[in-house]
Amino acid sequence: MAARNAQPKARPYKLSAGGGLYLEVAPNGAKYWRMKYRFAGPEKRLAISVHPEIPSKRALVERDRARLALYENRDPSSEKQIIKLRTKTAAGNSFENIAEEWLEVRASGWTNAPAPAAAEALAARNLVAAPGSGCG
Repeated sequence: MAARNAQPKARPYKLSAGGGLYLEVAPNGAKYWRMKYRFAGPEKRLAISVHPEIPSKRALVERDRARLALYENRDPSSEKQIIKLRTKTAAGNSFENIAEEWLEVRASGWTNAPAPAAAEALAARNLVAAPGSGCG
């Protein structure tokens, strides 16, 4: 495939790679791997990645995964969104984030002395960033 040599034009254009996979070349020179497919009627597009971040061989593997999902009556775009959401949620549920949230809720009912001491105790055990460190 001529993905590496694709030059930008005045309007976006597509270079087909087969099986619904294509490389979209934007006027600014950006290149995007996408897959066109139909699920439950309407035509959809799946964003696979940016070229050259993922070479053409890897894009073909991702296309085959998406086609397998379609064969199993699953929407690959919806699955990708669910994975993205789970990853984002898991990152937000770290012990540090939960401990800091707990400290904020509990500290509102405390006098001024226990809250900083509790924050420092958590930081001393490397469970959260040290108060005033600018981390976390």
